[in-house]
Amino acid sequence: MERKNNHVRRRTYLQCVAGAGHYPFCSGTHTCGVVTLVLILLLALPCRAQMRVEDVLSEIEANNLALEAAASEVDAQKHSSRAERRLENPEVEFNYLWGSSGIGSRHDLSVTQSIDFATIAGLKKGYGRALEEMASLGYEATRIEMLLRAKLLCIELIYYDEMISEFELHQEDATLLCESYEKKMALGEATVLELNKARLHLASVKGEIAGAEAERDALCASLTAMNGGKEMDLSNLTYGMEDELPEDFETWFGEASEKNPALAYLRASAEAAESKLRVDKSASVPSLTLGYMDEIGKEDKYRGLTVGLSIPLWSNASRIRSSKAEASAAKSRTEDAQVSYYQSLLSLHSRALSLKALSDSYHSALSTSDNRAFLTTALAEGEISILDYLMEVDLYYDTLSASLQAQRDLRSALAELNAVNL
Repeated sequence: MERKNNHVRRRTYLQCVAGAGHYPFCSGTHTCGVVTLVLILLLALPCRAQMRVEDVLSEIEANNLALEAAASEVDAQKHSSRAERRLENPEVEFNYLWGSSGIGSRHDLSVTQSIDFATIAGLKKGYGRALEEMASLGYEATRIEMLLRAKLLCIELIYYDEMISEFELHQEDATLLCESYEKKMALGEATVLELNKARLHLASVKGEIAGAEAERDALCASLTAMNGGKEMDLSNLTYGMEDELPEDFETWFGEASEKNPALAYLRASAEAAESKLRVDKSASVPSLTLGYMDEIGKEDKYRGLTVGLSIPLWSNASRIRSSKAEASAAKSRTEDAQVSYYQSLLSLHSRALSLKALSDSYHSALSTSDNRAFLTTALAEGEISILDYLMEVDLYYDTLSASLQAQRDLRSALAELNAVNL
């Protein structure tokens, strides 16, 4: 707000210079009164409703097609794991046997059902639940990854909005400067070299704005695509709730690692691998088949129960070795991910601390070293050349750009640090 107020004063001053040659003051009180009235009316206009980053993320979570597909995959995985836990299908067998030497034929009907022992059934049930948990955690990890990507795009979008806003003020000043030197040139009070410097400066500022607007349009298109193709009003996007920088990293990391669904997925994967190993080992136990058999169409016939036993002699040894290897690999992946996650967040935390110090330094410098109003006065009164003016003004805007970049990078780092809270 302070920078914009200063700009209003400098813009009014430059307008006076542009309209009255090189004289630094407005002629009469009427013009100043009109300017004041216009400023009051502008301040009285209602502000456009602002959309926060949180609102954008809520929209995307509701409309994103990739998340919708991931949710359907979770349901499919859950139904699949439940189907695996059910009993095998019953078998119905009909026998038609021809006899010899006139003894007639024989008709048999049997129904059998394979049954797991209670221990084996419990192990299969535990494995199925582990698979369901993995599916849910996988979706949550995908959701956080998607929302983090959207949040980083929003941060980038706000950065370009701020750049455009600041450089539009810069463009107004550059335009008024050109107009002033065109009038001075007509009066013979400026050289063509000075006018060309002002024009080149204006062209450079316009180029900065055009580049920022192109980047902004691309970001809006990306966010629209993430929102299932539904457009959002991103013209007045604000940050909303700011992410915090953890002070005690070790304590904070312990909480973050517990909440991280990607790490939880790997832990669940290791547990599922162990469950599968237990199930495969239990498959070495013979399986039981119970059934009923009946002779059909005879006066004297046999009927009764049948019992079968499947003895796994050769098929299970390789499966157990494979499950052991997978369980070991899953455990190693989990440990590696934990170490990588720790080092990644530690690096992000250190970077955020540095960026915060840099951002605070830029903010302090810009708050105390804004010389644009003095430069405008000095230029109008002939105390400095237009080249000196442009160099000093460009130095200020270069510093301002660096400050906005530091703020953007800081917010991006904080967003990645706090991604588990999305």
